[in-house]
Amino acid sequence: ELVITSFYPRRYNNRFMYLKREMRDLVHDFGKLRSIKIDSIESKNNWMNVTERDFFLQNFVHDFDYMSYILRLDLYDAKNFKAVKLVCNKDIYEVAGVRDDGISFHFRHSAELEIVKPNDIIEVAFDKAVVHIETGFDNCFVHNLETGERRMEKLGYVNFDEACKEVNDNFIYSILGSTKAHVSTKEISSNLENAEIIFDDNVF
Repeated sequence: ELVITSFYPRRYNNRFMYLKREMRDLVHDFGKLRSIKIDSIESKNNWMNVTERDFFLQNFVHDFDYMSYILRLDLYDAKNFKAVKLVCNKDIYEVAGVRDDGISFHFRHSAELEIVKPNDIIEVAFDKAVVHIETGFDNCFVHNLETGERRMEKLGYVNFDEACKEVNDNFIYSILGSTKAHVSTKEISSNLENAEIIFDDNVF
């Protein structure tokens, strides 16, 4: 099976992947995962002359896939969650939802400002802690709700060219049969199908 996709390379971005690397330890240290929130901000110049549908589909698909991937959860099954579209314009979208296991999620993506540097603000809540990440910068904060301690961790430099190269290399090696594609056909089709239903019906 050969998968061809121009998927945004969050799976090769070390600032996004911090949560995937650390999820097992975070759950061990701070208890059950309760919620995930992604608030993305970028320049309006990146989204000139797009429709509401284009803006929604392109950004919701990436947020939904990222949540599914880092949490190692089968969120591609439509039966496992409910969601509602709160806002949808040519420069902003917002969706809130909950899984059947009680994990809630909230996605917001805006392109209303003339900013130089895009930023993704990610907050993940556990029983005993909240993790706060800003991918436009180098810091991650782990706030222990029991002790009040706020630990800072460095996420490292992000080379977007290198991340794109890794996506392309993955495609080449998957053609050669030496590795699997970084995104499966099930993930691609389910992400898009879920996004289209929420856009058209406002709820899922």
